[in-house]
Amino acid sequence: MARYTDFNPETMPVLRFAPVSYIPFRKHGRRFLLWPAFGYRVLAPRPAQKRLNVFQKAVLGFCRIETKEPDQIAAHLHLDLEVVRFVLGEMRREGWLDFKNSVTSLGRDLLASELDQLPAELVVGHVFQDPWLGQLWPRFIETLEYAQVEFNSQGRLCLDIRKKEGDPRREDLFVKFADTSVVPRTPSPMEVVRVCARHARDLHRNISFDVDPEEPAGESDEDDELDSASAGLRTRIEAVSFISEEPELFFLTTSLYYPKGLVRSADWYLMDPFGLGPSARMRRLVEQQLARDATLSKFLDSFIKDCLGEGDEQDNHWNTATLSATERVTQKLGEWVYAYPFFDLLVAMERSYQEVVSDPGEKTPVDKYDDVLIKSVKALEGLLRFINTRYPDPSAWEIYNLPSYAGRKSIIEQIASSLGYRTPLPGGLSGVKPENLRRSCRSGGGTLNERLLVALLSARHVAEHPLKTVAGEIPDLFERLASLTHLRGQGAHDTGLKIDLKMVEQQVNETYLIVQILTSKIS
Repeated sequence: MARYTDFNPETMPVLRFAPVSYIPFRKHGRRFLLWPAFGYRVLAPRPAQKRLNVFQKAVLGFCRIETKEPDQIAAHLHLDLEVVRFVLGEMRREGWLDFKNSVTSLGRDLLASELDQLPAELVVGHVFQDPWLGQLWPRFIETLEYAQVEFNSQGRLCLDIRKKEGDPRREDLFVKFADTSVVPRTPSPMEVVRVCARHARDLHRNISFDVDPEEPAGESDEDDELDSASAGLRTRIEAVSFISEEPELFFLTTSLYYPKGLVRSADWYLMDPFGLGPSARMRRLVEQQLARDATLSKFLDSFIKDCLGEGDEQDNHWNTATLSATERVTQKLGEWVYAYPFFDLLVAMERSYQEVVSDPGEKTPVDKYDDVLIKSVKALEGLLRFINTRYPDPSAWEIYNLPSYAGRKSIIEQIASSLGYRTPLPGGLSGVKPENLRRSCRSGGGTLNERLLVALLSARHVAEHPLKTVAGEIPDLFERLASLTHLRGQGAHDTGLKIDLKMVEQQVNETYLIVQILTSKIS
């Protein structure tokens, strides 16, 4: 069985997936690290292209057996009548049904192709697991790319980054070794499918938003960045046939760097080990280990001093405040919170809150109170983005796509009540426009109400969804979130409401409570 003590860069495979820095690093402002990971081999059927969603397939099936009336179909499928009418109209526009709701030849062929698919070919890939947290990296890799590692004349381990023969460039490596604190845990098929979905989303966002159009990817003053992010997702799998029980042992190559320009000592970045630019997740993993690994802490301190010197008083104050806020967040929620992508948003909220608590009274500028309120809602938005990404349902918005406010309100009231939440729901949820909900459903972004509505609608079909299991502990969740959003709105606009420290403290505590309860239900 694989053991943590087996991690050894001299004998283990070292992977390097061509990280590309979209923020050019300063001269001599980069160091390479090897980070341990367990790798699991995965076999999955390559998904066939589908044109029908679950509603269309069900309704088209009933039309094929001559059950064509919307009220009959709605009764059989236990769907709202307006939803069925919408699906029928959609399929008539596509030419799959005629004006009498009879299936056309095009519709019959399409339904037959979806129901009678041949066995799919298999896709072979790897997923990677963090040794300490036991969580999977959100990447599905079909082709492993190996780095060349060797010892230099001084006996130090080096990474060969030469682009051509005769190029002398090699970089010293810091190796992070794992320990014996936990044992590997074989991931479930559902975890692997979610990893693939997250990889597709991250890859799309990286291409769409992270690349500076004025600077081609891969260019830098030192001309030693690799050409492109090579760990692109080729296949988005939807099911898993096999996962190896025993993991393989790997080291992943990442780099620590400072961008060009004036920066604080806290403004260092770490590259995604799988080639998708700067990684907040990788930084959180490093920060989590700093208190446990004196060698890693010494390496980071040395890097900061080599690049920036000792720092000034303002810089040191910022670092102290951030460290204090980080400790407070982990005290409230536990060390596991490091693993979540909204951790930095919680730290930002706590840092602003500590600033107003340390100097209470009439002299505290009101805008500092407002800042805490805004950051608390951003933290909750980050939490809901994570939940909607972890339990994705791209078609969740379709049942809400109704023309009338009353119809939309009725749908979400029924769903919330069936899950055990107190109704009626706050009116702001029904006011979300269907097109905005569709955008939020697919991108993960949007306002707090939009993200919350996506989570509610997704909870109908996902058995382990947190909103399906948390209603017993916090049945007034929607009212609490509406109250927080309302207070944030009052603080963000000129409403005449005087925000005081007590209101801010209540908002922060409520944010922690909601985060704690929801994350306790995340599987």
